Amino acid sequence: TIQIANMGGWDTDCNVGNVGAIMGVAVGLDGIPLKWRTPMNDILVAASVIGTRNLLDIPACADLFCDLGRQLAGENPVPRKPRFHFQYADSTHGFQFDGKNGKIIALKNDGGGLRAIVRKLNKKGMVRLFAPTSLRPNDLSANYYGASFSPKIYPGQTVRAAVTLPAGAPPTLRAGLFVWDDNRAEYHQDIGTPLIPGETVEMAYTIPALHNALLAKVGLVLKNTGQPWSGSFTLNWLDWGGMAHFSTDFGLERAEFGAISQWTYLRGYWRLENGTYHGSGAGINESYSGDIDWTDYRLDVQLTPLLGDRHFALVRVQGARRSYAVGFAPDGRLIIYKNQGGYRQVAETPFVWQHGQSYRLGVTAAGNRLQVVVDDVPLLSWADEDVPYLHGQIGLSNFSGCHTRFEKVKVSYGE
Repeated sequence: TIQIANMGGWDTDCNVGNVGAIMGVAVGLDGIPLKWRTPMNDILVAASVIGTRNLLDIPACADLFCDLGRQLAGENPVPRKPRFHFQYADSTHGFQFDGKNGKIIALKNDGGGLRAIVRKLNKKGMVRLFAPTSLRPNDLSANYYGASFSPKIYPGQTVRAAVTLPAGAPPTLRAGLFVWDDNRAEYHQDIGTPLIPGETVEMAYTIPALHNALLAKVGLVLKNTGQPWSGSFTLNWLDWGGMAHFSTDFGLERAEFGAISQWTYLRGYWRLENGTYHGSGAGINESYSGDIDWTDYRLDVQLTPLLGDRHFALVRVQGARRSYAVGFAPDGRLIIYKNQGGYRQVAETPFVWQHGQSYRLGVTAAGNRLQVVVDDVPLLSWADEDVPYLHGQIGLSNFSGCHTRFEKVKVSYGE
Protein backbone atom coordinates (compact mmCIF):
# COMPACT_ATOMS: atom_id res chain seq x y z
CA THR A 1 0.00 0.00 0.00
CA ILE A 2 2.70 2.49 0.90
CA GLN A 3 4.67 1.58 -2.22
CA ILE A 4 1.62 2.24 -4.41
CA ALA A 5 1.03 5.60 -2.68
CA ASN A 6 4.70 6.53 -3.01
CA MET A 7 4.89 5.67 -6.71
CA GLY A 8 2.08 8.10 -7.40
CA GLY A 9 4.88 10.63 -7.85
CA TRP A 10 5.46 14.31 -7.10
CA ASP A 11 5.00 15.31 -3.44
CA THR A 12 3.96 12.00 -1.90
CA ASP A 13 5.49 11.93 1.59
CA CYS A 14 2.41 13.18 3.47
CA ASN A 15 0.14 10.81 1.56
CA VAL A 16 2.40 7.84 2.21
CA GLY A 17 2.70 8.75 5.89
CA ASN A 18 -1.06 8.97 6.37
CA VAL A 19 -1.76 5.79 4.40
CA GLY A 20 1.01 3.97 6.27
CA ALA A 21 -0.40 5.03 9.65
CA ILE A 22 -3.91 3.86 8.75
CA MET A 23 -2.72 0.54 7.34
CA GLY A 24 -0.39 0.05 10.33
CA VAL A 25 -3.33 0.29 12.69
CA ALA A 26 -5.32 -2.06 10.45
CA VAL A 27 -2.70 -4.83 10.21
CA GLY A 28 -1.00 -4.40 13.61
CA LEU A 29 2.66 -4.82 14.46
CA ASP A 30 2.82 -8.34 13.06
CA GLY A 31 1.69 -7.00 9.69
CA ILE A 32 4.61 -4.55 9.41
CA PRO A 33 7.70 -6.43 8.16
CA LEU A 34 10.93 -5.98 10.10
CA LYS A 35 12.58 -4.55 6.97
CA TRP A 36 10.54 -1.39 7.54
CA ARG A 37 10.93 -1.24 11.32
CA THR A 38 14.52 -2.26 12.03
CA PRO A 39 16.33 0.55 10.14
CA MET A 40 14.26 3.16 11.99
CA ASN A 41 15.44 1.88 15.40
CA ASP A 42 12.38 3.58 16.95
CA ILE A 43 13.86 7.07 16.33
CA LEU A 44 11.35 9.85 15.66
CA VAL A 45 12.40 13.43 14.80
CA ALA A 46 9.91 16.29 14.96
CA ALA A 47 10.09 20.04 14.33
CA SER A 48 8.55 22.27 17.00
CA VAL A 49 9.53 24.95 19.52
CA ILE A 50 9.75 22.34 22.31
CA GLY A 51 13.27 21.09 21.66
CA THR A 52 13.16 18.14 24.08
CA ARG A 53 10.22 16.70 22.13
CA ASN A 54 11.91 17.04 18.77
CA LEU A 55 14.02 13.94 19.45
CA LEU A 56 11.64 11.18 20.48
CA ASP A 57 11.40 7.45 20.16
CA ILE A 58 8.25 5.72 18.96
CA PRO A 59 7.39 4.02 22.31
CA ALA A 60 7.76 7.35 24.14
CA CYS A 61 5.57 9.04 21.54
CA ALA A 62 2.93 6.33 21.95
CA ASP A 63 3.01 6.81 25.74
CA LEU A 64 2.69 10.60 25.34
CA PHE A 65 -0.31 10.32 23.00
CA CYS A 66 -2.03 7.84 25.31
CA ASP A 67 -1.50 10.15 28.29
CA LEU A 68 -2.94 13.10 26.35
CA GLY A 69 -5.92 10.97 25.31
CA ARG A 70 -6.61 10.04 28.93
CA GLN A 71 -6.48 13.71 29.93
CA LEU A 72 -8.93 14.69 27.18
CA ALA A 73 -11.23 11.84 28.21
CA GLY A 74 -11.12 12.93 31.85
CA GLU A 75 -9.55 9.67 32.98
CA ASN A 76 -7.13 9.29 35.86
CA PRO A 77 -3.48 9.20 34.83
CA VAL A 78 -1.64 5.89 34.97
CA PRO A 79 1.75 5.62 36.72
CA ARG A 80 4.48 6.99 34.52
CA LYS A 81 6.69 4.40 32.87
CA PRO A 82 10.47 4.86 32.75
CA ARG A 83 11.54 6.79 29.66
CA PHE A 84 13.13 3.62 28.27
CA HIS A 85 11.03 0.67 29.41
CA PHE A 86 11.15 -1.82 26.49
CA GLN A 87 7.65 -3.09 27.32
CA TYR A 88 6.42 -2.95 23.71
CA ALA A 89 7.27 -5.82 21.36
CA ASP A 90 10.52 -5.29 19.43
CA SER A 91 11.02 -1.81 20.90
CA THR A 92 14.58 -0.49 21.10
CA HIS A 93 13.96 3.16 22.08
CA GLY A 94 16.69 4.18 19.63
CA PHE A 95 19.55 2.59 21.58
CA GLN A 96 22.98 2.32 19.96
CA PHE A 97 26.31 0.81 21.02
CA ASP A 98 30.07 1.00 20.73
CA GLY A 99 33.05 -0.53 22.51
CA LYS A 100 36.77 -1.06 22.94
CA ASN A 101 38.48 -4.46 23.30
CA GLY A 102 35.05 -6.02 22.96
CA LYS A 103 31.88 -5.31 21.05
CA ILE A 104 28.12 -5.64 21.10
CA ILE A 105 27.08 -7.52 17.98
CA ALA A 106 23.28 -7.34 18.32
CA LEU A 107 20.41 -5.86 20.34
CA LYS A 108 17.18 -7.76 20.92
CA ASN A 109 14.04 -6.99 22.87
CA ASP A 110 13.57 -10.16 24.91
CA GLY A 111 10.30 -9.16 26.58
CA GLY A 112 11.99 -8.15 29.82
CA GLY A 113 14.25 -5.46 28.45
CA LEU A 114 16.84 -4.78 25.79
CA ARG A 115 19.31 -7.68 25.60
CA ALA A 116 22.81 -6.84 24.33
CA ILE A 117 24.79 -9.72 22.90
CA VAL A 118 28.50 -9.24 23.59
CA ARG A 119 31.42 -10.87 21.79
CA LYS A 120 34.82 -11.27 23.44
CA LEU A 121 34.91 -8.54 26.05
CA ASN A 122 38.56 -8.66 27.07
CA LYS A 123 40.09 -7.81 30.43
CA LYS A 124 39.97 -4.02 30.83
CA GLY A 125 37.68 -3.87 27.79
CA MET A 126 34.36 -2.08 27.77
CA VAL A 127 31.16 -1.76 25.76
CA ARG A 128 28.65 1.07 25.86
CA LEU A 129 24.90 0.85 25.35
CA PHE A 130 23.33 4.30 24.97
CA ALA A 131 20.54 6.45 23.58
CA PRO A 132 20.98 9.88 21.93
CA THR A 133 19.57 12.78 23.97
CA SER A 134 20.41 15.58 21.54
CA LEU A 135 21.36 15.88 17.87
CA ARG A 136 23.58 18.10 15.73
CA PRO A 137 22.69 19.17 12.16
CA ASN A 138 25.21 16.71 10.68
CA ASP A 139 23.47 13.86 12.50
CA LEU A 140 20.49 14.21 10.15
CA SER A 141 20.53 13.17 6.52
CA ALA A 142 18.01 15.92 5.78
CA ASN A 143 16.26 18.65 7.78
CA TYR A 144 13.64 20.13 5.50
CA TYR A 145 11.43 21.24 8.37
CA GLY A 146 14.19 22.88 10.42
CA ALA A 147 14.14 20.59 13.45
CA SER A 148 16.16 21.95 16.37
CA PHE A 149 16.90 20.31 19.69
CA SER A 150 17.24 20.94 23.38
CA PRO A 151 18.90 18.11 25.33
CA LYS A 152 16.52 15.67 27.00
CA ILE A 153 18.83 15.32 30.04
CA TYR A 154 20.74 17.98 31.99
CA PRO A 155 23.47 18.34 34.60
CA GLY A 156 22.20 17.93 38.14
CA GLN A 157 19.67 15.24 37.27
CA THR A 158 19.86 11.64 38.49
CA VAL A 159 19.99 8.71 36.07
CA ARG A 160 18.65 5.33 37.20
CA ALA A 161 18.63 1.92 35.54
CA ALA A 162 18.22 -1.80 36.16
CA VAL A 163 20.47 -4.43 34.58
CA THR A 164 20.19 -8.23 34.59
CA LEU A 165 23.14 -10.56 34.09
CA PRO A 166 22.30 -14.19 33.22
CA ALA A 167 23.21 -17.00 35.58
CA GLY A 168 26.52 -18.52 34.64
CA ALA A 169 28.14 -15.22 33.70
CA PRO A 170 31.41 -14.41 35.46
CA PRO A 171 31.43 -12.19 38.58
CA THR A 172 34.01 -9.89 36.95
CA LEU A 173 31.55 -7.62 35.15
CA ARG A 174 30.85 -4.11 36.37
CA ALA A 175 28.32 -1.61 34.99
CA GLY A 176 28.11 2.15 35.37
CA LEU A 177 25.86 4.92 34.10
CA PHE A 178 27.23 7.75 31.98
CA VAL A 179 26.42 10.86 29.96
CA TRP A 180 28.36 12.34 27.06
CA ASP A 181 29.10 16.08 26.92
CA ASP A 182 29.25 16.88 23.23
CA ASN A 183 30.51 20.43 23.80
CA ARG A 184 33.70 19.23 25.47
CA ALA A 185 33.79 15.73 23.96
CA GLU A 186 34.05 14.02 27.35
CA TYR A 187 32.22 11.42 29.39
CA HIS A 188 30.85 11.84 32.92
CA GLN A 189 30.14 8.52 34.62
CA ASP A 190 29.91 6.86 37.99
CA ILE A 191 32.44 4.40 39.38
CA GLY A 192 30.22 1.46 38.49
CA THR A 193 28.37 -1.34 40.28
CA PRO A 194 29.37 -5.04 40.33
CA LEU A 195 26.83 -7.18 38.48
CA ILE A 196 25.64 -10.37 40.14
CA PRO A 197 25.09 -13.37 37.82
CA GLY A 198 21.44 -14.44 37.81
CA GLU A 199 20.20 -11.23 39.48
CA THR A 200 18.86 -7.80 38.53
CA VAL A 201 20.89 -4.89 39.89
CA GLU A 202 19.58 -1.33 40.14
CA MET A 203 21.95 1.62 39.98
CA ALA A 204 21.85 5.41 40.11
CA TYR A 205 24.16 8.26 39.13
CA THR A 206 23.69 11.97 39.84
CA ILE A 207 25.25 14.08 37.11
CA PRO A 208 27.34 16.90 38.61
CA ALA A 209 26.43 20.54 38.06
CA LEU A 210 28.26 21.58 34.88
CA HIS A 211 29.06 24.76 32.98
CA ASN A 212 28.68 25.02 29.19
CA ALA A 213 27.74 21.33 28.81
CA LEU A 214 25.57 19.75 26.12
CA LEU A 215 24.59 16.23 27.16
CA ALA A 216 23.99 14.32 23.95
CA LYS A 217 24.03 10.66 25.13
CA VAL A 218 22.94 8.71 28.18
CA GLY A 219 23.59 5.06 28.80
CA LEU A 220 25.42 2.22 30.42
CA VAL A 221 29.07 1.18 30.22
CA LEU A 222 29.98 -2.46 30.94
CA LYS A 223 33.55 -3.35 31.92
CA ASN A 224 35.29 -6.66 32.45
CA THR A 225 38.07 -7.17 35.01
CA GLY A 226 38.57 -10.89 34.35
CA GLN A 227 39.12 -13.35 31.52
CA PRO A 228 37.70 -12.63 28.04
CA TRP A 229 33.94 -13.10 28.06
CA SER A 230 31.22 -13.55 25.47
CA GLY A 231 27.58 -13.55 26.51
CA SER A 232 24.74 -11.12 27.07
CA PHE A 233 23.22 -8.71 29.55
CA THR A 234 19.80 -7.06 29.66
CA LEU A 235 19.00 -3.41 30.26
CA ASN A 236 15.58 -3.71 31.91
CA TRP A 237 14.88 0.02 32.02
CA LEU A 238 16.59 3.41 32.20
CA ASP A 239 15.20 6.73 33.40
CA TRP A 240 16.22 10.05 34.90
CA GLY A 241 14.63 12.77 36.98
CA GLY A 242 15.17 15.61 39.39
CA MET A 243 15.81 19.24 38.68
CA ALA A 244 18.61 20.46 36.45
CA HIS A 245 21.56 22.43 37.83
CA PHE A 246 23.74 24.02 35.16
CA SER A 247 25.00 27.28 33.69
CA THR A 248 26.12 28.61 30.31
CA ASP A 249 27.82 31.70 28.96
CA PHE A 250 27.21 30.47 25.36
CA GLY A 251 30.97 30.19 24.83
CA LEU A 252 30.79 26.63 23.43
CA GLU A 253 27.51 26.90 21.53
CA ARG A 254 27.21 26.90 17.74
CA ALA A 255 24.92 28.53 15.23
CA GLU A 256 22.24 25.93 14.42
CA PHE A 257 18.76 25.88 12.88
CA GLY A 258 18.13 29.66 12.98
CA ALA A 259 19.21 29.92 16.61
CA ILE A 260 22.08 28.17 18.45
CA SER A 261 22.75 24.70 19.79
CA GLN A 262 20.45 23.67 22.68
CA TRP A 263 17.98 26.49 21.87
CA THR A 264 14.91 26.63 19.64
CA TYR A 265 13.22 29.83 18.57
CA LEU A 266 9.75 31.09 17.77
CA ARG A 267 10.40 34.38 15.96
CA GLY A 268 13.15 36.92 15.54
CA TYR A 269 16.79 37.02 14.56
CA TRP A 270 18.79 34.97 17.08
CA ARG A 271 22.55 34.67 16.75
CA LEU A 272 25.93 34.55 18.47
CA GLU A 273 27.87 37.82 18.55
CA ASN A 274 31.24 38.06 20.30
CA GLY A 275 30.46 34.97 22.36
CA THR A 276 27.06 36.13 23.62
CA TYR A 277 23.50 35.33 22.51
CA HIS A 278 21.61 38.14 20.79
CA GLY A 279 17.93 38.42 19.91
CA SER A 280 16.07 41.06 17.95
CA GLY A 281 13.19 41.36 15.53
CA ALA A 282 9.97 42.98 14.41
CA GLY A 283 7.57 40.92 16.53
CA ILE A 284 7.56 39.05 19.84
CA ASN A 285 10.93 37.31 19.61
CA GLU A 286 11.50 34.20 21.72
CA SER A 287 14.08 31.45 22.15
CA TYR A 288 13.62 28.39 24.38
CA SER A 289 15.64 25.68 26.09
CA GLY A 290 15.20 23.11 28.86
CA ASP A 291 12.52 20.52 29.45
CA ILE A 292 8.78 21.15 29.40
CA ASP A 293 8.41 18.79 32.40
CA TRP A 294 10.54 20.93 34.76
CA THR A 295 8.48 22.12 37.72
CA ASP A 296 10.03 24.32 40.44
CA TYR A 297 13.33 26.02 39.67
CA ARG A 298 15.26 29.27 39.67
CA LEU A 299 16.36 30.91 36.42
CA ASP A 300 19.11 33.56 36.45
CA VAL A 301 19.77 35.51 33.25
CA GLN A 302 22.54 38.08 32.79
CA LEU A 303 21.26 40.42 30.09
CA THR A 304 21.93 43.86 28.61
CA PRO A 305 19.11 45.84 26.93
CA LEU A 306 20.58 47.41 23.79
CA LEU A 307 17.57 48.75 21.93
CA GLY A 308 13.84 49.00 22.62
CA ASP A 309 11.87 48.88 25.82
CA ARG A 310 10.86 45.25 26.58
CA HIS A 311 13.44 42.61 27.57
CA PHE A 312 12.49 39.38 29.32
CA ALA A 313 13.38 36.01 30.78
CA LEU A 314 10.75 33.28 30.39
CA VAL A 315 9.76 30.52 32.83
CA ARG A 316 7.24 27.67 32.69
CA VAL A 317 7.18 27.77 28.89
CA GLN A 318 4.69 25.21 27.53
CA GLY A 319 4.88 26.31 23.91
CA ALA A 320 4.31 29.52 22.00
CA ARG A 321 1.00 30.32 23.75
CA ARG A 322 1.61 29.47 27.42
CA SER A 323 4.41 30.95 29.57
CA TYR A 324 5.40 33.69 32.00
CA ALA A 325 7.64 36.59 30.91
CA VAL A 326 9.54 38.56 33.54
CA GLY A 327 11.66 41.60 32.80
CA PHE A 328 12.05 45.25 31.91
CA ALA A 329 9.23 47.35 30.50
CA PRO A 330 8.77 51.02 29.44
CA ASP A 331 8.69 53.90 31.92
CA GLY A 332 11.12 52.32 34.36
CA ARG A 333 9.16 49.20 35.33
CA LEU A 334 9.87 45.59 36.24
CA ILE A 335 6.92 43.55 34.97
CA ILE A 336 5.41 40.06 34.87
CA TYR A 337 3.36 38.96 31.89
CA LYS A 338 1.25 35.83 31.59
CA ASN A 339 1.04 34.39 28.10
CA GLN A 340 -2.38 32.77 27.77
CA GLY A 341 -2.86 32.77 24.03
CA GLY A 342 -1.40 36.28 24.16
CA TYR A 343 0.51 38.33 26.72
CA ARG A 344 -1.22 40.31 29.46
CA GLN A 345 0.31 42.15 32.39
CA VAL A 346 -0.27 40.61 35.83
CA ALA A 347 2.20 42.41 38.13
CA GLU A 348 4.70 45.29 38.13
CA THR A 349 6.94 47.41 40.33
CA PRO A 350 9.06 50.52 39.64
CA PHE A 351 12.63 49.80 38.54
CA VAL A 352 14.75 52.33 36.65
CA TRP A 353 16.79 50.45 34.07
CA GLN A 354 19.09 51.72 31.33
CA HIS A 355 20.21 50.66 27.89
CA GLY A 356 23.74 49.35 27.76
CA GLN A 357 23.82 48.29 31.41
CA SER A 358 24.05 44.61 32.35
CA TYR A 359 21.60 43.17 34.90
CA ARG A 360 21.24 39.77 36.56
CA LEU A 361 17.55 38.96 36.46
CA GLY A 362 16.52 36.08 38.71
CA VAL A 363 13.13 34.35 38.66
CA THR A 364 12.13 31.62 41.10
CA ALA A 365 9.10 29.55 40.09
CA ALA A 366 7.73 27.60 43.06
CA GLY A 367 4.20 26.25 42.91
CA ASN A 368 1.97 29.02 41.63
CA ARG A 369 4.28 31.83 42.80
CA LEU A 370 6.96 33.78 40.94
CA GLN A 371 9.59 35.71 42.87
CA VAL A 372 11.82 38.18 41.04
CA VAL A 373 15.19 39.62 42.00
CA VAL A 374 17.51 41.97 40.10
CA ASP A 375 21.19 41.83 41.04
CA ASP A 376 20.13 39.77 44.10
CA VAL A 377 17.70 42.42 45.37
CA PRO A 378 14.12 41.06 45.85
CA LEU A 379 11.73 43.34 43.96
CA LEU A 380 8.54 41.53 42.95
CA SER A 381 6.42 38.55 44.00
CA TRP A 382 3.17 37.33 42.44
CA ALA A 383 0.96 34.25 42.77
CA ASP A 384 -1.11 33.01 39.85
CA GLU A 385 -4.56 32.12 41.19
CA ASP A 386 -6.07 31.56 37.73
CA VAL A 387 -5.05 28.16 36.25
CA PRO A 388 -1.31 28.51 36.95
CA TYR A 389 1.36 26.95 34.79
CA LEU A 390 3.15 24.51 37.08
CA HIS A 391 5.79 23.18 34.69
CA GLY A 392 7.66 24.25 31.58
CA GLN A 393 10.85 25.23 29.82
CA ILE A 394 12.99 28.34 30.18
CA GLY A 395 13.33 31.05 27.57
CA LEU A 396 14.63 34.45 26.49
CA SER A 397 12.50 37.12 24.86
CA ASN A 398 12.03 40.67 23.72
CA PHE A 399 9.31 42.53 21.85
CA SER A 400 9.04 44.45 18.58
CA GLY A 401 11.94 46.74 17.79
CA CYS A 402 14.12 45.44 20.64
CA HIS A 403 17.65 44.10 20.71
CA THR A 404 18.94 42.27 23.79
CA ARG A 405 22.33 40.76 24.58
CA PHE A 406 22.05 37.65 26.75
CA GLU A 407 25.37 36.90 28.44
CA LYS A 408 24.77 34.10 30.93
CA VAL A 409 22.02 31.69 31.92
CA LYS A 410 21.88 29.56 35.06
CA VAL A 411 19.24 27.06 36.14
CA SER A 412 19.25 25.86 39.75
CA TYR A 413 16.94 24.69 42.50
CA GLY A 414 16.70 25.07 46.25
CA GLU A 415 18.47 28.41 46.14
